[in-house]
Amino acid sequence: MLDTILILFFWLCAEIAVRIRYRVKLVGLDEIIKKYGRKGLLFCPNHPALIDPLIMTTMLWGRFRPRALVIDKQIKEPPLKYIWKRIRLLPLPDIGATGMKGHDMLKEQITRCVEALKAGDNLLFYPAGRIYRSSRESLRGNGGLAAILQEYPEAKLVLVRTTGLWGSDFGRAKGYQTPLGKTMLAHLKHVFYGGIFFMPRRHVTIEFFEKPADLPAPDDKRALNHYLEEFYNQTHRQNTYVRYTWKDEIHERLLPEAEWYNVPEDTTQVPDEIRTKVKGRLHELTGKRFIRDTDTLVTDLALSEEQIQSLYVWMQREFHHRLPALPKLRTVASLMIAAADIPGEEPFAPIPPAWFRKVKKMKTSHAKSLTVAFLHAARRHSGFPMCADQESGVFNGRRMIQQVVNLYPTIKRLPGKHIALMFPPSAKALLTYLACAFAGKIPVMLNWSLGNAGMKTSLAETHVHHILTTERFAEALKAQGVDFSGLAQKFVDVDKLIEESSRLHRIWARIASHCGGFIIRYRALKVSNIAAIYFVPAPDSGEPRQVVLKQHSVIHDIRDILTKAAVTTNGCVLAMQPLYQISGILNNLFLPCISNLRVVFHPNPDDATMLARVVAGYAVTHLAGAPAYINSILKAGTSDQLHTLQTVVCNAETCPTSTTDLLHEKVPSATAIAIPTIGMGQ
Repeated sequence: MLDTILILFFWLCAEIAVRIRYRVKLVGLDEIIKKYGRKGLLFCPNHPALIDPLIMTTMLWGRFRPRALVIDKQIKEPPLKYIWKRIRLLPLPDIGATGMKGHDMLKEQITRCVEALKAGDNLLFYPAGRIYRSSRESLRGNGGLAAILQEYPEAKLVLVRTTGLWGSDFGRAKGYQTPLGKTMLAHLKHVFYGGIFFMPRRHVTIEFFEKPADLPAPDDKRALNHYLEEFYNQTHRQNTYVRYTWKDEIHERLLPEAEWYNVPEDTTQVPDEIRTKVKGRLHELTGKRFIRDTDTLVTDLALSEEQIQSLYVWMQREFHHRLPALPKLRTVASLMIAAADIPGEEPFAPIPPAWFRKVKKMKTSHAKSLTVAFLHAARRHSGFPMCADQESGVFNGRRMIQQVVNLYPTIKRLPGKHIALMFPPSAKALLTYLACAFAGKIPVMLNWSLGNAGMKTSLAETHVHHILTTERFAEALKAQGVDFSGLAQKFVDVDKLIEESSRLHRIWARIASHCGGFIIRYRALKVSNIAAIYFVPAPDSGEPRQVVLKQHSVIHDIRDILTKAAVTTNGCVLAMQPLYQISGILNNLFLPCISNLRVVFHPNPDDATMLARVVAGYAVTHLAGAPAYINSILKAGTSDQLHTLQTVVCNAETCPTSTTDLLHEKVPSATAIAIPTIGMGQ
């Protein structure tokens, strides 16, 4: 009696939890009951997300009481560890921890499944054995269903197809997977914000089909798996994000598929010595006997954040070279490739769904200075994304204000009215530029392509005492052969400047960000009329020639470009040209301040393959730059990667025929226009 009450309680809790977020529609279940009855059914669903077993069990429990196969480690976690025996779950061994013994246990469990079906129990069995890795189901070489049907050909097979979950935070549509419990806790705030029962719902359809007459024989495992994949993928849908709160204007939006910007992790070139070291360290941390290259650190290996951080520190000490940013290392394969320092396509850091939260209408500022325009934009979009890059993540208006307020006092203390900036296109470059403006400095964009003598001349002309940069970028330029002799002593690492900020000032910066920047508005009104200074080679002598950009002219030029480009909807711009070029300055620094277009940065304009992945990952709609850069991106990208493009703006007198032809071949709906930027802003 107590067991019955306990199970009923958990079932009701699960059903309430499911209905808070999901609107589930069942199709064909009554026909299945008429055909097969309610006993001895073998339900075989697809597996788009971690949440669908809970949804499936909740929907079927009242009439079928299905038993299910669950991995050992999941049974040991709450709430299953309290009820798994009462609801008669069938535990599956973790092959990584048990080795060959686990294979024998797996065969025994298949036999138990057949016995349970013959005894009249209903069984929930997932042929794929894992959740989707892409938008389509893949059974690979799994033979569990074939083994059951070989032992029990008379099984009442029910194929189940779930549609609507690809894009759920419980799945891998975002490019990686987070544990079920952690994901649930992360969204508790949305449940309460929506008044528990008034949270926006994701529509999920579950279809039930009797055993098809043309189902291949179970002795041909490959044919059976191929048939099931074709069946499950008939209702294929693109990655769909459903809002969690009513604040979002758009209920659903299509997001890029992770496969468009992620690349396969090839470990064939990893030396055996490095492979042994990395896996040996993982053996120590996890206790697992078998670790696959495809295992994820969080979900498959169950490493905590502290363990992953310690692993990252150990790798830095052990292999003595710079590693990719920690968010990019999510699998065992990525660890080994990073440890071996193998050149090639770098892993892609996760893109949070917050990046795709956007307003519908494009707006531009009418302010007289960039600093005032920035405060207006940041206040309007305090919770909306404004810029992003792979290194620093996504910045909304509130976070941008906080970073600027945190940095500008330390820059203000540096001597001199002018200060040089040497950065690649990045969010850090934009924030440093704004901090310099609020500090009352005039930014000078250092052009390292002028050579050592040209840089010294430009710094002497503007009386610059310090060059703001990062140690990492300066070392990268040195490795490329840039000569900084006589200049290195002027370098100031921005990362260290940020660390110099006191705890009290960081609190002040957070308060200022929540006040919409009103606290620093007086500083925005006191900035110089000069927005920036950059240097270009003189046409006749090649000597550095100073170009001064005025505030009002820059704002007018940006508005003019957006009008000519017919940009009317809020979208995303790719900024990848150097900061010492006028087009780079306009896209990287001024555009995010003046308009509500989101800007995504990438530091290397020559890395066309990675730029195409950035276009796909961040859903870039507007591409601007020199025709050569644009052509290389269009050549490197596939139609899937580039399909979000709406407008291509060539910084030239005319748009080359090769560019328009490539664009129409890859993205027929996009348009290409030419807007020269030479002399703008002066």
